[in-house]
Amino acid sequence: MAVAFIACRSVTRTHRVAQALKEAGFNAHPKRLPATSPGSGCGHSVQIEQSKLHDAMALLKEAGFDEVTALCRKTDGELEPCP
Repeated sequence: MAVAFIACRSVTRTHRVAQALKEAGFNAHPKRLPATSPGSGCGHSVQIEQSKLHDAMALLKEAGFDEVTALCRKTDGELEPCP
């Protein structure tokens, strides 16, 4: 299962995003971002299945969580913004 990360600006925001996604039926878990993700804010994120990322981001935008960034793993293991 390929996973994606939704990077957040703070620990509090990370937990709020995870809770909103869980309430909507997503399997979402707060995680620390890997060290290979420079410029990704505080280093906290929500892990979600990559196949459900588009729907999750749409839900978050609708819920007012505009300041989040979706990151996907490249083949070399580093993270980059998702297409």
